[in-house]
Amino acid sequence: MESMPPSLDRKEIVIGLPAPSASQLPKGRKRNGAATETAKKRRCSKGAEGEPSGPLPQYRAKFISLIEGMISDCGSEVERLTEGLAESREALKPIEATLKSTEDAHAAETSKLEV
Repeated sequence: MESMPPSLDRKEIVIGLPAPSASQLPKGRKRNGAATETAKKRRCSKGAEGEPSGPLPQYRAKFISLIEGMISDCGSEVERLTEGLAESREALKPIEATLKSTEDAHAAETSKLEV
């Protein structure tokens, strides 16, 4: 029996992870050490503020900024929902009072009919 192909509409988030070291690569797939070191130096050269420059820190900063924005949005939404809940509870109080008086009137009427 053939297995089903993976869903084409499935989306995945890929997070950049450090590449495995050359010693972890299968035999015959080791990278050229000199070229790797040159590329590493180019990617990790120090920036003006003492932090590495290049694509990884830029993507990391963008990722962190996006996460902080999402957290801020969630905080604002929680605040809005909390205020809505408080307003709903206040609006419910007069309705509960009316229900209580209706129940009391019904109980009194039922008591009269039983007598």
